[in-house]
Amino acid sequence: MLLLWLLLAIARVFAQTPNNTSSQQILFFKNQTPQNKYSLGQIISLGLDTNHEIKEATANARQQRALTQMAERQILPQLNTVVIDNYQKKPSRLSSLPTSSLHNYDMALQLVQPLYTGGKFTNGIRSLSLAEESAKIQIYLAQQQAVKNLILTFTQLVQSKQILELTTQHYSVLKAYVDTVTHYETIGRARDMDRLQALVNLSLAEVEINKVTQDGETAESNLRHLIGFSENRNKPLEVISDPLKNLDGNDIALSIAWQTAEENNPEILLAKMGQMQQEYTNKIQNAEDLPSLNLIGNWGYQSPHSAHWVESNSNYYSIGLNLTIPIFSGFSSFSKKKAQMEALQGKTHHLDLIRQQVQQSLESALLELKNSSKQFEVAKKAAQQGQQALQLANRGYKLGVVSSQDVLNAQRTRYDSEKLLIQSQFTVFTSLLQVRQIMGLDLVKLYSNLK
Repeated sequence: MLLLWLLLAIARVFAQTPNNTSSQQILFFKNQTPQNKYSLGQIISLGLDTNHEIKEATANARQQRALTQMAERQILPQLNTVVIDNYQKKPSRLSSLPTSSLHNYDMALQLVQPLYTGGKFTNGIRSLSLAEESAKIQIYLAQQQAVKNLILTFTQLVQSKQILELTTQHYSVLKAYVDTVTHYETIGRARDMDRLQALVNLSLAEVEINKVTQDGETAESNLRHLIGFSENRNKPLEVISDPLKNLDGNDIALSIAWQTAEENNPEILLAKMGQMQQEYTNKIQNAEDLPSLNLIGNWGYQSPHSAHWVESNSNYYSIGLNLTIPIFSGFSSFSKKKAQMEALQGKTHHLDLIRQQVQQSLESALLELKNSSKQFEVAKKAAQQGQQALQLANRGYKLGVVSSQDVLNAQRTRYDSEKLLIQSQFTVFTSLLQVRQIMGLDLVKLYSNLK
């Protein structure tokens, strides 16, 4: 028969895929974890250890912590050494008398304890503490983005490998068909048109293999860069082609998702802290217009003669309260109040804008997740039907009621449906990842334990 060799080739290529194999089993070829392959959790761990954005954000958080500690210690007494060389000329009230002069040398230890500063210290500490919390959220934000990039790149590489394996199988079937048609053309049992058509189909499959291979190489190069393997190209990087396990939560309600995002989304949290930061900044600026009270103590030596400066009879000490009351600042306080009000209003508008953007992104991501989940269910059904159609075509060809071209069309349909199944499942996976990131869920906890 004309395509007996073709049927044998198809049987050999798909011998490892039983007739009752489900769509899920078609996607995942291995469930074990080889020692020389990296799981998604291992890739995330490597990527977080080498991410420069996280390291920079961590350094900024440490800096903010040091600034907070420095502000907290400003409440403590300040001890200074004060040295004064004071020269005064005092003109006489009578023109006949000479002008008198006074030289005073003063050296003392001065202790200053702030008692009241109009809330400048307390609000300053609160402001710096808030800045420290913002720096920690910046670490979390950098971590979330790093994990997302790692997962997306990892899944691109895995998807390329799975599609490459599927496309290679498809190419083997078409290659067997070309060999069969070429053989039968030499003995006059096939047309030249059949051979040319077979060669065109084979070339298209080869082009697709090249494209998928290039996509895989690009994804691997990007993944090497993210995990610090870019400098050592000879270091093997094999990944486990089974990351799509954490797909629970496809039916997330918008109201629940938005409530979670309002509480956990780092961009919203940073905008809220920016608003609070402006309130503290306004209070610190207003403290300059309020009275301040300091306790000041001095102990040292004072003398009009430098030669007798440090002597027992020149020793002195003093203690007192220093009260400073601002009286007039040229009406600048009115302009300052207006500037503060506008600045706070701007932070409020920024928070509203961030909330609106996050809500829009969340709605779009949930819609994408819903549509991709529906497409995945359709793709699963199509893959099963495509496999059944190929089985029927093979059976019909044996009975002589189906042509060889029908068998090839069924093979193409099976290939397209399984390729769509792989792509749609990865789309669900990445769509769910996007939703979880916008909601502010900890991606490290969700994905690091995946094997």
